[in-house]
Amino acid sequence: MIYIEKNDLKLSDKIIKFTKNGIEKERYIGPEGVSWWNELESKHDNTEIIEIADVSYTQEELERYEEVKNITTSFDEVKEYVKTGDISVFESTDDEKVRNFLATKENKLLQEELKSTQQALDFMIMNRGV
Repeated sequence: MIYIEKNDLKLSDKIIKFTKNGIEKERYIGPEGVSWWNELESKHDNTEIIEIADVSYTQEELERYEEVKNITTSFDEVKEYVKTGDISVFESTDDEKVRNFLATKENKLLQEELKSTQQALDFMIMNRGV
């Protein structure tokens, strides 16, 4: 899903399905590229490519990726967050970029909650005399 290339996080645009020793596997293609996989298949009798397909991401995954694409120090946590949206994956990480991301995320959630509360209060005040 995500890989590091030249100290930047990138989203894979291809996924490969293949068999190795008769066992079916699936991997996102990273910086090695499709040609590397084709070469691997040609050199190893025990490896056969079944399919190489484009990867599509949900809008939510793309938005989460944009939020964290500069956090290369917590690679596994970033992958999990982009995939699931679960910010708790960062709980054990003590990285400045992660802390800044979490503070920004929490601030945004609090602002949304405040806006919702204000709208509810406004509604109650407007309908008070009814």
